[in-house]
Amino acid sequence: MKRRVLTLNEFNLFCIERKIKTIGAEKGEEFRVVMKEYLLKLKSRSKKGRNGDEVGKNQLSRATLKLHFQSVRMFLNWLATPKSEDGKGILKQHHISVDYQNFLLNSEIGEVKNEQRIFEDFSKKNYEKVLTDCQNISYLNFTA
Repeated sequence: MKRRVLTLNEFNLFCIERKIKTIGAEKGEEFRVVMKEYLLKLKSRSKKGRNGDEVGKNQLSRATLKLHFQSVRMFLNWLATPKSEDGKGILKQHHISVDYQNFLLNSEIGEVKNEQRIFEDFSKKNYEKVLTDCQNISYLNFTA
């Protein structure tokens, strides 16, 4: 949770620099441009340590950039959620969706490489193969 708060603080500083108010999130296309600029800024900076100081010259990974975007999107979701549903109820809506987040990441950073994927294939065939393997192992343990 602390990391999410730090990412929101960084986004807050970005908005202050550009004199952007969060309420501007309702302005669909304009705010999408702001989010793209924010991604480009994050993409160009080095990693930071827990104290907030930049460490080394390594750039942020795709996963870290995604974490930043998810944090901002979740914050905007909370601002758009009505008070009766434990939200803030300040925004009517915002236009930063998961699809837009992924579009930006794919267009600016690139697609997820296959070796970064944890699970290759959730097909029925592979599920049944794993299930059969587990049953066979289980059967062998009881007969041994």
